[in-house]
Amino acid sequence: MGLMAEDFYNIFKRGSDKEINGQEVQMALWLAVQALSAKNRVLEQKVAALEHIMINAPMKLQKLELGSDHGERLIITDACYK
Repeated sequence: MGLMAEDFYNIFKRGSDKEINGQEVQMALWLAVQALSAKNRVLEQKVAALEHIMINAPMKLQKLELGSDHGERLIITDACYK
């Protein structure tokens, strides 16, 4: 597997850079699921915050910015709420 095993090792720091073990692949997949679950929780919180604003803010917003610790920005401009 050569290059693929080296890439796997460099990315996940698991196993060997010479071969890929099935258990190491399972662990990498589990870690990926955990990372995606954490990202999903952050996105769910942002959606909930936006829903709260839309329901409870009877005003026109010129600009709304929501950020995260990862440097992502969600920007809404000229949104009109009733």
